[in-house]
Amino acid sequence: MCQPILETDAPLQERAFDIQPQPTEAETTGTPAAVEVSPGSAPTTSSAETSAEPVSGADETASAASTEVATPKPAAEKRRKPPGGGYKPAQVLQRMKGRSGIYKAYLADSEALLLQIRLLGLGPALALLQAQSENKSQRRVYWDLSQWIFKAQRIRGRNSRSLLDSVVYGDSRFLVKATHAAVQFLEAILQLDQQNAKQSQTRSKSQS
Repeated sequence: MCQPILETDAPLQERAFDIQPQPTEAETTGTPAAVEVSPGSAPTTSSAETSAEPVSGADETASAASTEVATPKPAAEKRRKPPGGGYKPAQVLQRMKGRSGIYKAYLADSEALLLQIRLLGLGPALALLQAQSENKSQRRVYWDLSQWIFKAQRIRGRNSRSLLDSVVYGDSRFLVKATHAAVQFLEAILQLDQQNAKQSQTRSKSQS
């Protein structure tokens, strides 16, 4: 049985070759098309986007290097404290330079304390010195003497905050060491004052 020939078959085949693809939304509007991501798969990025992103590791390394260069090392610049901690006899007299009243009172109290130590001993001499605590000059002598014994000479006592308590409640070994250090300190104060007085007289004579 013969089938009739349809007249529309030829035109349909010719039309199939004439069909052109329609422009997409991205081509008409100029906006990038959305990337469809199937569930369970990671979104893909283009090579241009990957190259535009900065490398975080390199930035952190560069910032750390710049921080190390900018900040100086304090340990290398710190100077060590001079031995004696600033309580040497010469340093004590230097602090009172330019204050003649305080300087003279300090020398007088130092000379009196040295005489009392030689006559009575360190304990009774310190007790008499502490009994006159309203005198600022005597308090300075007691304080400088305590710092000289405890910190500069590093002689340990029962109470590092009180020289008198360490002498009273300490042993004979501490008493001998503390007495020797106290006499050495006071003698150095008086000798330095005499040397300074001689130097000033020599300068005045040379200028005249």
